[in-house]
Amino acid sequence: MRPVQALIAVILISGCLPLMAQDPADSDPQPGDPPNRVARLNWISGDVSLQPAGLEDWMTAVVNRPLTTGDHLFTGKDARAEVHVGSNVIRLDAHTNFGFLNLDDSILQVSVTEGSLEIQLRTLADSDTVEVATPNGAVALQRRGDYRIDTDPGTDATMLTVRSGQAELFYGPNSIKIHDRQTAYFLTDQFPDIRSSNLSDDFDSFVLAREGDTGIAPGNRLVYDTVPDLAIDQITGAEDLDHYGTWESTPNYGEVWVPPVDAGWTPYSDGNWAYIDPWGWTWIDNAPWGFTVFHYGRWAMLGGRWVWVSRPRSSRQVYAPALVSFIGGGAADNVSWFPLAPGETWTPPWRAASQNSVRWGMSPNRRIVRTMSQADFLAGNRPNPVLGLAPDGQVLGSSPLLAPVRGSVLTGASRVPPRLTQRALIAHTQPPAQVLPFAVRANLIAQNHGRPPAPRQIAELRREMPAATRTAPVRYSVPLPAKPKVAPGAAAPKAAAPK
Repeated sequence: MRPVQALIAVILISGCLPLMAQDPADSDPQPGDPPNRVARLNWISGDVSLQPAGLEDWMTAVVNRPLTTGDHLFTGKDARAEVHVGSNVIRLDAHTNFGFLNLDDSILQVSVTEGSLEIQLRTLADSDTVEVATPNGAVALQRRGDYRIDTDPGTDATMLTVRSGQAELFYGPNSIKIHDRQTAYFLTDQFPDIRSSNLSDDFDSFVLAREGDTGIAPGNRLVYDTVPDLAIDQITGAEDLDHYGTWESTPNYGEVWVPPVDAGWTPYSDGNWAYIDPWGWTWIDNAPWGFTVFHYGRWAMLGGRWVWVSRPRSSRQVYAPALVSFIGGGAADNVSWFPLAPGETWTPPWRAASQNSVRWGMSPNRRIVRTMSQADFLAGNRPNPVLGLAPDGQVLGSSPLLAPVRGSVLTGASRVPPRLTQRALIAHTQPPAQVLPFAVRANLIAQNHGRPPAPRQIAELRREMPAATRTAPVRYSVPLPAKPKVAPGAAAPKAAAPK
């Protein structure tokens, strides 16, 4: 990574942050909190497009973008992509239309309307639901393992291959288990044609190659050992820390991670800000390792360099859009922020709506602050170095108190992906109502001074919206399964294999 040039403003501000509520990482989730589990666009190759939740337009996808319910990806010709959800991995082949129907702390429900995807399910708690909705049937993944799904609009057929593990395929009112080394071809509402698993192809070779690159190395236990067992699968991106940087032992913080950066680098300096529902203002870092360390833990300056400190094992690991505190009240056209240190409280913006800004105290403490223009911040541009000290003002906490514009949500280059085939989906678990359009939410967010709307505010908006905007993006939902009415040994109807 190239060194950060100029504006790193070093100022003296209070050693005590504003008195806030108990750190959410040490408290139980509250009703209406956004999910703690988040997906990450981990790797892309070729022409990959992203449609953020609540928008009809598409943009060029970027690595380290957090993904959640309502987000869609499309891979163009010769393109591929990889998404991580905790330690689980989803890989997309070329010309694949993929989306998140539901992603929270216990449900991972995705959709594919055309193309091929592979899911490497490394962790699966008893309370977890993992499901893939397709145009021809719903697939529930029931064990850790390796699964591939191909669906073809041309033949209106879908293919499920279980390399390892076990899946339940729902067709019409019925369901059937698909086991290790089996491939099931199925049409809508028809009994599947089950055979021995298909031979490997180029996409499978790609999957094996990527699996070698992203496997969890033994040293990564330094990260995972800080996490309670039940939360391991909800930490996303931690495997990167063994591929980049180094681990060192310190007297004050124990094991810390040292990033592979040049002198002069500071956290939250090489990337951009975007407004991502339901968390609000979110940092997207440009470094290939830049996910876990900007959404979990804290940064500390030790011996003239920055190190990342994970939270102790006794604490809950809570995803944060960015672990910084913003500064306001100074120059009207500037936005400033600084990284929070270990032990400093971060209060989520969705819980801080009733809190007032707190003026800086008098006790001196050395802070390194980044500053950029308000226009560049709202447009999702990279912070530009500007000489000078950060303006006098107030510590605002986790939100800059700025309402996003369209460019804050649709950051980067707008684009129109190749022809997308619109196909109705079949799901077993009913997904939530689709995310309200950004244009509908914009006024409410502005009234909240840039903070995410509260659940009651969203509920009120939904009641005011036409029924067409309140329905989930699934036209048909499979009822609860009944016992298949196929006699043992009876011939099953054949389903055409996807091309």
